[in-house]
Amino acid sequence: MSNKVPSVYQQAIYKTVTETAYNLIIVAVAGSGKSTTLKHVFGLLRGYSVILAFNAAIAKELKEAGLKAMTFHSLCMRTVLDFKGLSSPDDVTGNKLQKLVKGTFNADDAHNYGPFVCKLVSLARNAGVECEGLMPNVPNAWQTLIDRHDLELPNDSCTNARAIELAQFLLKESNESPMIDWDDILYLPILKNLTLRRYNNVLVDEAQDTNAIQRAILRKILTGFNGKMTGRLIAVGDPAQAIYGFRGADSDSLELIANEFKCVEMPLSISYRCAPRVVEYARQWVSHIEANPAREDIGGVAELGEDWLLEDFEQNDLVVCRTTRPLITLAMRMLKARIPVRIMGRDSVGKQLIEFIESMEAWTIDELETKLAAYREREVKKALEKNDEGKVEAICDRIDAIRALMSGLGENNRTVKALIDVLKDLFNEAKVATTLATIHKSKGLEARTVYWLNRSQCPSVYARQPWQLKQEDNLCYVAATRAKVSLRMIEEGTRN
Repeated sequence: MSNKVPSVYQQAIYKTVTETAYNLIIVAVAGSGKSTTLKHVFGLLRGYSVILAFNAAIAKELKEAGLKAMTFHSLCMRTVLDFKGLSSPDDVTGNKLQKLVKGTFNADDAHNYGPFVCKLVSLARNAGVECEGLMPNVPNAWQTLIDRHDLELPNDSCTNARAIELAQFLLKESNESPMIDWDDILYLPILKNLTLRRYNNVLVDEAQDTNAIQRAILRKILTGFNGKMTGRLIAVGDPAQAIYGFRGADSDSLELIANEFKCVEMPLSISYRCAPRVVEYARQWVSHIEANPAREDIGGVAELGEDWLLEDFEQNDLVVCRTTRPLITLAMRMLKARIPVRIMGRDSVGKQLIEFIESMEAWTIDELETKLAAYREREVKKALEKNDEGKVEAICDRIDAIRALMSGLGENNRTVKALIDVLKDLFNEAKVATTLATIHKSKGLEARTVYWLNRSQCPSVYARQPWQLKQEDNLCYVAATRAKVSLRMIEEGTRN
């Protein structure tokens, strides 16, 4: 929610922007009027300025307000298209790596390693493998990516050494291919040292979610011909909302930006979104978040346990959960009760589940059940041998989610095709319904009433590495601060 009178924090930021040339890190708590602040700061700057937004929807909102805003991809798109001799974004080949695998790998390698290697090469480009000053193209660096992102080989006959060998080959083929995909749009300007438009001022939204290749782009567009930093950087973000480490973002991105660009840190600490009692609850993770003093103290935080009913959910409510399986179980029950429901994450969670089901190569539900059991036993054993309990949780969540879907199929419609059709319908985000989302997918969402399903399971007991523990705390904070008025913690049970 925007505020008409600037807060003391906003006034201090505006004064610093006007009276100094400092690079800034603005630490903005959830719902703190970040967009309002960005818009005002943009108007105070002199010279050629741009706002780099985290996604196209935010960039569109800012452009409609009369600001020059774009995503990192939009910033680099024209340069990469010209470099490759292509004419428009329609020439981007989303499944480029899959096509290269099909055309260059032998049949066995394509079957056994294809999806794994495609994912690994995507992460490698986000990390800047082979780019000057970023990550070297050596086996140890590739192994670091595998370990960091908990990538799973499909079966015991596969080895990391062979996967890395194939990944290095696929990266080479990708870099030499006339095709481009979305990762190339950010990777090629750094790999090939392409010329990008430089700016006097660059504002970065959601800076806590940037990765190595995006920070390299910032260096490029703020650096003059003499190699010295000539532009001004103002990065806005919240380290407590850094939850995308699993997909390539660095959990310490704001700290890395602050150190590299010698930024002065300034707070934006009043939450205009959340009711005072929700803010008070969120302070257990972020002690400096403040409530809007002018906000009426309605709503609140309630621990309902199992004392809730399906009929409690309304169309504009949001239900969040740490893992996928409880959401799917809840969605199936809501469908049976004829309560409209949708699950966020069609292009990520839903797509990954469908691809995983298809990778099992099962024709019947019984055959799929058998293969899932074998997969679970094999992969959990391997993860435990590596003391990787986080991977155990991910494996079990995925399989339990699929089993929850299978249990909801009618007796006369127990086919793999029917299972996939149900998945596609659940992840239809165009429906007007109660919204269900993993906490990861809820980022950027808000609702008057938020239900936090299985609050007792967050943070995850499987988190062990320091970055994992920090991101688990961040997930709790994100979940709580989706609520504008009421936050209700609920647990799965038998009575509801």
